[in-house]
Amino acid sequence: MISTFIQRFTQLFNPDQCQQLAKEHGWQKRRGKIPAFEFLHSSVLGQSSALALTLNAQATSLTQTVSRQAVDQRYTAAAVAFFQAAFAQGLQETLNYRLDSPMSLLLQKGFAAIRLFDTTSCECAPALATIFPACGGGGSTAGLKILLSYEYGCSQLRPLAVLPSKRSDQGLAGLVAQHVGANELGIFDKGFYKAEPLRCLHQRGGYFLVPWPRSVSVWETTPAGGRQLVDVAAELRATIGESREWSAVELGQQADTRLGPVRVLAYRLAPESAARHRAQVREIAEAKMKDMNAINVEGAMRQIEGTARNMGITVVD
Repeated sequence: MISTFIQRFTQLFNPDQCQQLAKEHGWQKRRGKIPAFEFLHSSVLGQSSALALTLNAQATSLTQTVSRQAVDQRYTAAAVAFFQAAFAQGLQETLNYRLDSPMSLLLQKGFAAIRLFDTTSCECAPALATIFPACGGGGSTAGLKILLSYEYGCSQLRPLAVLPSKRSDQGLAGLVAQHVGANELGIFDKGFYKAEPLRCLHQRGGYFLVPWPRSVSVWETTPAGGRQLVDVAAELRATIGESREWSAVELGQQADTRLGPVRVLAYRLAPESAARHRAQVREIAEAKMKDMNAINVEGAMRQIEGTARNMGITVVD
């Protein structure tokens, strides 16, 4: 890991760039015994093998060994300005960095950006319960929910909002959909499913990928122009392959909650994934207890088992 960090560091801060920044900020007025790049590099990495962070350790890590007093004299206001400029430049290059894996390159050809959205929660001091109320139940009375966006192409993680942990993801659907622009792909968790924000996203020229909530009905258009309910589970069972695709269907029964036409792709679960043991459910319940509205672990387990049944997953002893 340290070798990867050093490699990335030397890519961001090359000797010529460091020398130019050092001259611009008055740190290097003439060629001396300590080059700008080595001064920056040794201040960050030159003492990594030393037992203590000392001027002596930095001095002996330089190509041309100097005294500790020589190193000490170079720590000036100009050195601070040079360091700030160098790391600001490195940060900007990092933010502009784009992944070059085959998958990311393929996705970047089709979309201007690929944005993933999710939330994470944590407890906070009970004194903050009036500002950041939690779900209650057996968990903490106060908690934070942080809404995050991750841009896959350039590997940028961005916080969008800090909220009370009792806020549901579905209530944030409108907020996250606003962050997906034209020719961009938004990838959402099932909790963010809400028809109206997704319709608006599509009207702006954006795209979305979201797990189908089994509580939302699927409808296809008949040759006569009517609407016919699709039994996704039955049609998937009747399919020979591992998946079944509907290229143009509508989700939702009522006009105000209807979404479509959309493409739905359903996969048959592998046998090892189609069943969960009750002991696994208990482990999940104990881990998620603080985020659930349940008074005890058994109540949390019943909630999880109900969700599993809705997803076609059987819980066995």
